[in-house]
Amino acid sequence: MTKQRPFRIKGLGLFLALLMLASPVGSSIAFAAPAETGQPAAGPTNSSLQTTGEFPGIELDGDELVDAGDGVSIWDRAILPLRADDDAAAHSSPNAEAKVRVEEEGIERSLNKPTLSVYNTGTAIDLTFLPKRADAIPDDFHGGEVQLIAARIDGDQELPRSQGELIDLATDNDAATFEMVDETTIDIDTFELGGADVEGDTFTFTPDEPGQYVLLLATPDGDDTGFSVEDGELSRSGDVTIIGMDAVTVQEDPSDVDAPNTVTRGNNVTFDVDTPGAADDSLVNHTIVLYDEKTFTETSTTFTFETVSADADVSVSTDIKSINGDVYLINDPSVLNRDVSNSELAPPVSTTSVANAILADRGDLTVTDDAVQLDASMTAERTTPNAKIDVGTAENWSAGRYHWIHIATTADGSVVGSNSGNLTVNNAGGGGNDGRSGRSNNGQGSPPVSIEERTENGRTTFVIQNAAANKTIRVSPGTSGSGPANPTLTDLDVSFTKDTDAELGVNGDRGATPPVNPNADLGYFNITHEVPDDDIGGVTFSFTVDADRLSDRGVTPEDIMLYRYHDGEWTALETRHLGTADGVHQFEADSPGLSVFAVSTRNAQTATFEVSEASLDTDSVEVGDSVEVTATVENTGGSEGTYTAELLVDGETVDQQDVTVPAGESEPVSFTHTFDEAGSYDVTIGDTAAGTVEVTAADTPTDTATATETPVPFLGGGSSAIIVLVLLVFAGAVALLYRSGRLDDLK
Repeated sequence: MTKQRPFRIKGLGLFLALLMLASPVGSSIAFAAPAETGQPAAGPTNSSLQTTGEFPGIELDGDELVDAGDGVSIWDRAILPLRADDDAAAHSSPNAEAKVRVEEEGIERSLNKPTLSVYNTGTAIDLTFLPKRADAIPDDFHGGEVQLIAARIDGDQELPRSQGELIDLATDNDAATFEMVDETTIDIDTFELGGADVEGDTFTFTPDEPGQYVLLLATPDGDDTGFSVEDGELSRSGDVTIIGMDAVTVQEDPSDVDAPNTVTRGNNVTFDVDTPGAADDSLVNHTIVLYDEKTFTETSTTFTFETVSADADVSVSTDIKSINGDVYLINDPSVLNRDVSNSELAPPVSTTSVANAILADRGDLTVTDDAVQLDASMTAERTTPNAKIDVGTAENWSAGRYHWIHIATTADGSVVGSNSGNLTVNNAGGGGNDGRSGRSNNGQGSPPVSIEERTENGRTTFVIQNAAANKTIRVSPGTSGSGPANPTLTDLDVSFTKDTDAELGVNGDRGATPPVNPNADLGYFNITHEVPDDDIGGVTFSFTVDADRLSDRGVTPEDIMLYRYHDGEWTALETRHLGTADGVHQFEADSPGLSVFAVSTRNAQTATFEVSEASLDTDSVEVGDSVEVTATVENTGGSEGTYTAELLVDGETVDQQDVTVPAGESEPVSFTHTFDEAGSYDVTIGDTAAGTVEVTAADTPTDTATATETPVPFLGGGSSAIIVLVLLVFAGAVALLYRSGRLDDLK
C-alpha cells in the first residue's frame, strides 16, 4: 500500500463480526420438546394450537409466550416467520448459514437468512409472513389483527445481546424513531415465492430515511388498542404480543465502486469509491471486505441461548477458526459505529480475539472443532466520500471468485452508501492452496500454480500449470449453458490425484451427446480436457438458474438435478440447493470426473407417458359390429418404459394392453371392440377421448310367411306379460340410478 498504515494485523475477526452483526444476533427463540431424529423441529403439524390468550383471530398457546415486561410478550418463534424479500434490494451478498440454538431444549434451527441485503430509500420492500417457517399452522393466524411497526434505530446504540434487549431497543423512544407501517388483518393465502407455493401474507414497507430498521409484527391482546405512533414516538394501550420480527439496512443511494475484475494474489486490490449520499466536505468511514465466497458460504454461525427467557444472554460459535489475510485501519476509523483504532491485537490473531474487540461484552465467541481458515482481508479508512481504498491479498490465497462488500458510514453510524460485487483472484503470484479450507502448501518447494483464462468465440479455456496433487483449484467460468433456462456455471473446483498440467475448456454445448430428457433439460455444460479420469480427484460445480425461468416451467428449486454423461449413459449427481439471491437459485453438485453435464429435473430419467391422437375408424355401427380404436403413446421421460393402455367405454374398462416405448419416442396402440346393444357410447383410451359411437339395432329381414305360420311367443297371459315388462323397466331404472350415483340418495 502507498498510504500510511497506523495499524496492521494478521487475521480478520473484524470482518466476521461485521457479517455476524448483520444477522439477528439479539433475537432469541424457543421451541417445544425435541423432535424425533430426522423429523422437523417440534411445533404444531396437524392440529390447532390451543388458545389461551385473547389475541383477535390468532391462536397462540400461552406456554409459547415470553414475557418481555411492560405489557409486551414475545411469541417464542417470532424471529422465524417474517422476512424481507431481497428482490428489491440495491445489492445482496450470499451469507453463511445462521442458526439459533436453545441449549436447555437441545434444539437448533436455521434463521433463514441466505443473503445480506441493503435497500435504497423510497424502495417498496415486500415482507412475507409465513407461519410454516416456524412450524406453525397458517390458518391459526388467518383473520388476526396485526400492526407492523418500523423502528429506525439511532446510530449510537449498543448492540442488543438478548431478545429482551432487542425489544427494549426497538420500543424505546430515546433509541429509535417509529413508524406505523400498517394496521390490518392477516389474510392467509397461497402464493408463489422462490419458485414454490407458500401459505402466508405479505406486507410492504417503504423507508424514506436511511438507517438500520427493526420491523415488528404485533397483535393486540383482546380488545386492547395495542401500539400507536405519533410524531415518531411509540405508545401502547393494553398488552401486545410480538409474532414476527426482522431487520433491514437502508441507504440513501448506493456507492459507486470501480473494482478490477481480476487480481494476482499477493497484490493489492484498489477500489475507486464514491459516496454520493455523503456531503463533499464530510469524512466517511469506508469499510471494504474481500473474502473467498465459497468457503464463507459453506460455514455456519450459531447463536446459543442457555434457556428460554427474554433476558437470556447469547453466545456465538462459528466455523471459521482464523483468517488468512490483512486488516488495515487508517486514520482512526470506526466499524459498526465502534472505535477499533485502539484495539490491542498483535499478530497472529484468531477470529475470537478480533471479534471480541468489536463485540466487547456483547457475548462469548467460540469456534467449532471442525472450523476452517478463511482467505479474506479488510481495510477500514476514515477519509473523504470519494477515495481510493487498497485491500491486500495474500500470496497463499486460493484462486477463484472472491466477493467484496463496501460500506460507507457517517460519524453517527448511518449508512450513506454501500455496494458489493465479485472479482477473480489469480494464483500466478504464489504457492498452491486448497481453495475450500484455506490451507497453503507451506513452502514445500512446489512451483506456484498458474491459471490463465482464454476466451475465444464464446468458449472459455483455463490453462492450468503446476497444479499440486490433492489441492483444490477453482476456476470461475461464468458460462451460460445452452437450453431453455440458460443455467450459469459460476465456479468449478477441481482437484487432481497427482501434480498436473491441464487445459479445461468450458462451453454450453452438449454437441452430439443425447439429452437426459428433451422435455425436462434446462441447459448443458461441456467440460473438455485430456486428463485421464484416474488423475481427477474430485469436482464441485457451483451453478445458478434464473428463478423466473424455473417458475415459468413449473419447476421448484428442490426438483433440480445435475447429471453427468459418462460411458454412454447419464448419471444423476447429488445436487444441493444453497439458496436464492438476486432472482437466481444457487446450486452445488459433486462429480467424480469431467465430461458433459446437464441441468435437468430429478425425475428426468423416469418414463412418463402421454396419450394423444385417439380416434375411431367409424362412429356408427349396428349391434354385433366392431369398431377399431387407435391412439399414440409418447414417452416424454428420460428412460424406456412400459405403459398399460386401457380402452374404456362409458368409463368402464373393457380391454387393456401393454406397450413398451423408448425414451423420447412414440408407439401406436390399437383396440377392436364389438358392441352387443344399441345405444350411444363414449370411447376413450385412458383419459384421452376417441369419440362417440352410435350403435343401432340390426335390420330385421322381411318374412314372407303368414302370421299363423310363425306364431308370436306369448308369456302366458296378458297379466304375466305386463308384470315381466314392469320388472324389466324397474331393473333398468335401478341400473341407471346405480351408474349415476343417485341410488345412494334413496337409501
